[in-house]
Amino acid sequence: MFLPNQRPWIARTALAAWIALLTLPPILALPVWPWADVAPQFSGSRDALLRGGALGALAASLLITVVALALVRRATIFVWITLPLMVFVPIESWYVYHYGQPSTAHVIGVIAETNWGELREFVTGRLLLVLALAALYALLAIPAAWWIGRLGLRWDHRSRLWVVAAAVLAVAAGVGASLVEEASHNDTSADADPSRAFARFLPPQLDGLERAFPWGVPLRYAEYAGQRRKIERGMRELASRRVGATLGAGIAPTNVILVIGETARSDRFGINGYTRDTTPQLSRIEGLVSFPDAVSATAASRTSIPFLLTRMQPGTNLMTALVTEKSIVSAFSEAGYRTWWISNQMTVSEWDNGISLYAEEADVRRYLNLAGFGGRSDYDEVLLPELDRALAIPAQHRFIVLHTLGSHFNYRNRYPDEFDRFQPSIARGERVTIFDRDRREQLSNAYDNSILYTDKVLADVISRAGATGEDSVLVYIADHGEALFEGGCDNAGHGVASASNFRVPLFVWMSPKARLRDQDAWRHLQSHRAAPVTSGSVFPTLAALGGIVLPRDRRELNLASERLARPPRLVSGDSTHWMDFDTQLPKVDCALRGRDTATDFGSTPSRATAGVGP
Repeated sequence: MFLPNQRPWIARTALAAWIALLTLPPILALPVWPWADVAPQFSGSRDALLRGGALGALAASLLITVVALALVRRATIFVWITLPLMVFVPIESWYVYHYGQPSTAHVIGVIAETNWGELREFVTGRLLLVLALAALYALLAIPAAWWIGRLGLRWDHRSRLWVVAAAVLAVAAGVGASLVEEASHNDTSADADPSRAFARFLPPQLDGLERAFPWGVPLRYAEYAGQRRKIERGMRELASRRVGATLGAGIAPTNVILVIGETARSDRFGINGYTRDTTPQLSRIEGLVSFPDAVSATAASRTSIPFLLTRMQPGTNLMTALVTEKSIVSAFSEAGYRTWWISNQMTVSEWDNGISLYAEEADVRRYLNLAGFGGRSDYDEVLLPELDRALAIPAQHRFIVLHTLGSHFNYRNRYPDEFDRFQPSIARGERVTIFDRDRREQLSNAYDNSILYTDKVLADVISRAGATGEDSVLVYIADHGEALFEGGCDNAGHGVASASNFRVPLFVWMSPKARLRDQDAWRHLQSHRAAPVTSGSVFPTLAALGGIVLPRDRRELNLASERLARPPRLVSGDSTHWMDFDTQLPKVDCALRGRDTATDFGSTPSRATAGVGP
């Protein structure tokens, strides 16, 4: 096949070694990459490994390598083209081993959102050895590329033409199929994702090529660039809009903190009456008022968070609302607060662009998790050092948003070993899916363990705010809940019409100085603790506790007001079709039709259903 000028076996061995080193990350991924972007029924299973998972990424990488080699013909050209990608092999290998998945566009976003001071701190703590190996790798790769090029290896056999022809035909078929599909859907909207423009013309066998290394790295950057363009377009549309917030004449608190939880259920919090003590630390904190009968507007992060961060009400068209009004972050900024958005979630993705749009309103943005929610990740306590820094910065008034990973599946990835208290649960690294009814007891226990760890993180946040001795208030609410086969139903995960998807923990904490300053607010909070409320109370409550005056303050929903309105609690699984949580949802939720609760583990297994996405 190959006709080298000299030493044929040495040349072929050297090129094979070069290709093997290029594909080292997907090879390392084989034993540690349990989750894949595939249909829910295959997620985390052996089928997922075959259907677009680690094996699929490795096969795609090798296939593209063969095609690239056929196109350039000469090994000299091939090694020099791939030399820049070779430098990233140690970094990608570390990432795959540490997080159990390939790097993503989100990683590029984290780097883009990080300043040089943070980067130096991050490198000295976690990546110094990896970057040193990358530098060494580059020093060795350059002479290796020069030496392989000197061997004069080239592909002159007619099989090269066969490979090129097959590749051209496959791409042409992909282009044709995509054009036909787009024509049938008449998809000419501005919302089409430019980052997928190339990928959607690939043959079906190469769908998800961005997961493959090294050829997917440019696609990851293209995806990040495309998602950023969407965010920037939204920012331009919102640029001229104002919330109209001003600081009132009274004394305002020094610190207002909003903690956004993830996939947490109100009925799994011990402070709300759960039989298990999942919140031992929160239950001992003075100045904390919990609202156990709270519901979110929708059952997915990307649709529920906009409703708690803005004044738009359930029943609103979400896509229109996203560019109609700025969020509570801008309200505090307009009122003179210095604002932070500190996140353990993602910078950009198809799920998070609306949320990222609100994060952009903050003066300071910190994204701390390199993995996102899809696999192993950094624990939420990674937020605490950044919170300390924010609280230490001189400012008359601070508004800080902490966005946690909470209890997003895989639950076992959300807490350290010492919080694996409720047993039997999921073993670390175990390949289990959220849809496996046979493992629902272990899933339920692991979920409770994640709540137990959330209790620790929230208590630490409150402790740090209290330790400042300043006038501080804090509001915590989860974006949505989680179904765990309640009543023997088939529902698992979130995004479905289940009460457990909408019931969320919500509490308010006021420091001693805040309770003394605003005794009426403290008294009213306690008087409303049993009221049926919604996430729509978050915006007006934060504004009121922060001393902010608004032209449309929705004061009737303020939890700290004397009179609290009780409008219909509209909820939706998809932010499109709305129903009344209290009167209509029970008619469609099988768990509310006279069945048992989450402790019912004895039902006959059947196929599970779940929503897709966060």
